Amino acid sequence: MEITKLRYELIKERKKYQRQVFSLLSVIFPEYGKTAIKNPFSITSTAILQKFPIAQDLAHAKPKQIEKIVRSIKGNNFNIEEIGQLIKTAQTSIYSGLARETRAISLRILLWVIFKTLFFYRRTGGKYPTTSLTPRTQRLLPRRKSLYHPRTQRQNHRSCPLLPGN
Repeated sequence: MEITKLRYELIKERKKYQRQVFSLLSVIFPEYGKTAIKNPFSITSTAILQKFPIAQDLAHAKPKQIEKIVRSIKGNNFNIEEIGQLIKTAQTSIYSGLARETRAISLRILLWVIFKTLFFYRRTGGKYPTTSLTPRTQRLLPRRKSLYHPRTQRQNHRSCPLLPGN
């Protein structure tokens, strides 16, 4: 019974984060739904949005950079024309660029939380892992140092993986 309640709470929390991502994407890249990668929660889309979270970042990206991200994900059939269309859509985006750093960090954090809960839940057949991560999942997670100082166990904001410059 307790596991069912936990699962319900996790699903409710995931849906809340997904709504936040959709509302944030409607501000920072309103044309995202018209691109080839409509679902922001797919592995490909998440990887692209982690690297280029704002439409202006994506507009300045080279097709080879995005192709490298897409080709690193197994089973992807994303072609160079779709990448070109994605960049073209980003270049004509109506986003003004206000608070771009803050919104980029917010999007990265939200996608990372959703990825952790959804991806691990699916990969473990409905059970959360109790052992170490597989090499594939370690590769997909952002590289980071410990968020906590080893002696004081207080959070160290300078080593947060999602903040710029870390």
